[in-house]
Amino acid sequence: MMMKVIIIDDDELSGKLMQQFVVQTGFMDLLGTFTNPVSALSFLSSNKTDLILLDIEMPEMNGLEFINALKSDEQQIILVTSHREFALEAYEKNVAGYLVKPVTYARFFKTVSAISERVNFHLKDNNGTDDFVFVKKDNRIIQIRKSEILWVEALGDYAVLNTEREKFVLHSTLKSIAGKLSKQDYIRVHRSFIVRMDKIEKIEDNMIFCSNKTIPIGKSYHEDVFRKLKMF
Repeated sequence: MMMKVIIIDDDELSGKLMQQFVVQTGFMDLLGTFTNPVSALSFLSSNKTDLILLDIEMPEMNGLEFINALKSDEQQIILVTSHREFALEAYEKNVAGYLVKPVTYARFFKTVSAISERVNFHLKDNNGTDDFVFVKKDNRIIQIRKSEILWVEALGDYAVLNTEREKFVLHSTLKSIAGKLSKQDYIRVHRSFIVRMDKIEKIEDNMIFCSNKTIPIGKSYHEDVFRKLKMF
């Protein structure tokens, strides 16, 4: 799967170097290069991006301010800077990588390859029948049918996909996973839980029972949950 990338850097030479690195990396697709972070925010409001290569020191809005201004947390971010002292603050923002200028291609490739491996949850149509997913676990890539997924639980920067047989830990947000699952089959019932509707056994006192797991219904999700349930 191609990783969609944008570059934000007010330094022309640095921006062109990043462009060159992206173009020569087979799994990356460059959507655009921006010298102005405000223009990049406008672009992101209507375009999905997997990865942002982001300079820290820029006029109008620096890289850390740009991260705070983002409306979505689905994209991965690599900060690119000539100063190491931003590293601690950068990782407090949960960035995926940190590259110090001058950047070598070897270092660039190692960083983006690691991020590409983290984006390990892919949906695919199975000739019009039931969808299946590929999930990376250790050094294996395992295929499971969506119908096997009972619930998904958020744990910090990770999500745990639960099936009858085993669990899979994904480096992904719950919001990102929700966007890849069918709204007809899955429902967000809590800020930390997604449940497959046909796996719900019963509901008591705003608690969902699903395969020996008790899952709370969040207050802000209560109305949507009961609206979507097929009740007589």
